[in-house]
Amino acid sequence: MAVNKGAKKLSTISKSSIKTLGTGVRAWFLVATGGDYFFGVDKKLSDPARFKDPAKLKKYLLKLKIDEAADIDKKAAVVAGTVKLNGEEQELVIRFKANGGGKSTLKGVIKDSTIKKILPKAVIVKAHSGEAAPTDEDDINAEVAAAEELQGVEGDAGKELKTALKIFKWWKKEGHSGYTAAIANPSEANEDALQKIQRRLTKFYDGSMYNLFETHWFSADGPLKKYKQADFDLDKSSVKGYLKAINKALLDIEEQKDRDGEEEEADAMAHEALDDLLDDLDAIAELLGLSARAIPEFKSAVEANRSTFDPIWHDFSTDTNTLIQLKDVLGDGTWEGFLRIAAEFEQ
Repeated sequence: MAVNKGAKKLSTISKSSIKTLGTGVRAWFLVATGGDYFFGVDKKLSDPARFKDPAKLKKYLLKLKIDEAADIDKKAAVVAGTVKLNGEEQELVIRFKANGGGKSTLKGVIKDSTIKKILPKAVIVKAHSGEAAPTDEDDINAEVAAAEELQGVEGDAGKELKTALKIFKWWKKEGHSGYTAAIANPSEANEDALQKIQRRLTKFYDGSMYNLFETHWFSADGPLKKYKQADFDLDKSSVKGYLKAINKALLDIEEQKDRDGEEEEADAMAHEALDDLLDDLDAIAELLGLSARAIPEFKSAVEANRSTFDPIWHDFSTDTNTLIQLKDVLGDGTWEGFLRIAAEFEQ
């Protein structure tokens, strides 16, 4: 597993974002590509909704000239949220999940060396400091209290029973009705709800939790008999059918989406992310691959020629190799010479 493989630009943007985070929040995303991941923190955006769609993320990363992003599939697992500083820690809150991405996905990569350079003291929390914890958290263990009914059940069997019972309670309370409404009229408006239902039923199905309802716990003499109702609809066949219907609904929603303006939106996002680095010349120097010895001359030349450099950066920020070549050819290898000549062209 690798994070931001071939995507140094994304890591640089993310590090710069954290440096200027202050007391606000920034949007972040994690998207899978094969066995690897791309992780990014936006320098301005506080709403991670723009990062919940893998197809949009793919276009955005390609506009940043991250060629490896071409392997991102429309069904790629995605997790997106917000980051906020709390003392020396960087709090990560998950706001969106798609295609099986979730807290476990984030936990699996949070200690990767690349992410550690961006977020050296990252912690995953349900809510940022000063915020109320969400009432609809995907961690079902915090939503429904079934522990009292399972007192005395120890070990893995107890954990599995608790999870199965909690999913069952959620399904009866709101899951089934939400599923019925969403399936009847699948649209982008209920995509997140379908993704949530899919995650929970997949957990139930993959863990064969339906089998537990055939054990002595739910028998006529069992302590949980009231939960094995005559209209029990979480047997293997039923859950499999629900998941099949959800997959079809999500595909229908995907086909409904208007992708016409996404290329322009992705291009604008990429340029905005790179333009925002103009207040962080060390980050730009990192993207340009400048040596420690070359950085002072670069920063001095840029500060003295801001009105010339800023539009040049906008035009060449996604093609830094060409910018370096222009500097070497037109400026005789110096940034001062290059920017002086560039200013003459603008006159």
